[in-house]
Amino acid sequence: MKKTFTLALLLFSLFSASAQHKKIDSLRVALGKAVTDTDKYSALYQLGKLYYISYPDSAIIFHQEAFLIAKKHNWEKEQGENFNGIANAYATMGDYATELSLS
Repeated sequence: MKKTFTLALLLFSLFSASAQHKKIDSLRVALGKAVTDTDKYSALYQLGKLYYISYPDSAIIFHQEAFLIAKKHNWEKEQGENFNGIANAYATMGDYATELSLS
């Protein structure tokens, strides 16, 4: 029973990791093809959300770029969402002082 559970957990994590890589790849392609600021913003924001645990330094960059687009268009809600994403990435890196200054 324990072996079956371990095998099922391993298979689930492999499929989950593969699906996440496919989503990242498709978002990077979408970002490269994006013409409008809305499309660019969407891809950047989603990439930031996907990267904040595994690569928080990259998540900060994606969220900063998305924030600049949101600020350009005066999208207040989106500006706040990206500030939150940046703060979460700093917290993941253990930089709590910067995280608190953004919160």
